[in-house]
Amino acid sequence: TIVILSGGSSLWPFVPDILKEELPHLEDQAILRSDRPYAVISMGISVLPALKRKFARVRDALREELPVFIDEEIRPLLESRCALVEDRIVAWSRATIFQQGVGPVLERFRAKGGSLSSLRKELKKQVTLREADLRKTIGDALPLLLSGLRGEARELLAEWFSAHGIALPKRDFPLSADPAQRSDTILSTRAIGVEGMFDALQTVLGGLLTAVTAVLSGGAGTALIASGPVGFVLGGVLGASIAYLLARYGKEKARTFVEDLNLPPAVAGLLIDEGRIAALQEELSTNLRAHLEERLAPTRSQLEGHIQNLVLDEMNALNEINSF
Repeated sequence: TIVILSGGSSLWPFVPDILKEELPHLEDQAILRSDRPYAVISMGISVLPALKRKFARVRDALREELPVFIDEEIRPLLESRCALVEDRIVAWSRATIFQQGVGPVLERFRAKGGSLSSLRKELKKQVTLREADLRKTIGDALPLLLSGLRGEARELLAEWFSAHGIALPKRDFPLSADPAQRSDTILSTRAIGVEGMFDALQTVLGGLLTAVTAVLSGGAGTALIASGPVGFVLGGVLGASIAYLLARYGKEKARTFVEDLNLPPAVAGLLIDEGRIAALQEELSTNLRAHLEERLAPTRSQLEGHIQNLVLDEMNALNEINSF
């Protein structure tokens, strides 16, 4: 705390004692006054016109430079910070959802075989089991990222204001990932859209199984099965069965028939090979990142609005000085 005294009465010797009684923690060096306190008021009035003209120029300059400042300084900062959020969540999803859940399930299917319908259920289970962990990961990561965003944005603003001879107002952006403050939160687990993330994951996994089912149901699939091990040489019988089901009951019945087939390891390994698994991991990452980019786009706009309001508030303060 600093106390600035002005006026001739500030020279009275008991003034510092009164201040210390009212402010017990006030130190002597925190009490400031001019050598000529009786003259500072008149001196201030004398420089007020020049100060008003200076602030008018600064206000006009800030207003003119604001769009450029947002485009060239703030927007790239927000994009890089949002990219950090995306990278953190996608990296966790790859390591936990895919490498610990989906990947091992696919490898077991390749090694032991089984039906596509059971594989579909197990993949869905592995993804669903990790929903709570994903929410916690987002909740733990966001405060750190937002804290960095606040600091970097304030630094850019401080440099911009300082170039015009203005100190940045001592206030912070109302950003929080704390669920207790969810009503005032710009970036939160709800903003990320966890449900949409799992929908994106399920869509990719469903697409994989749909593609495998289509291969198995078509001519290539029939040839694949016919060339398989003894005991699974269905060949033309399988092809005829699928054709009959398609004609009699439609695509859904035929798809169910194919997905319920108990595939041996040799066929399972050919249908879902290492290349397909690697491509699936990349597709999952791409879909998650696209979802996050879409969900974070409104956040960037809101943050830009907060920064613009901060500048406009400072401009209003300059207008108040001009109203003297």
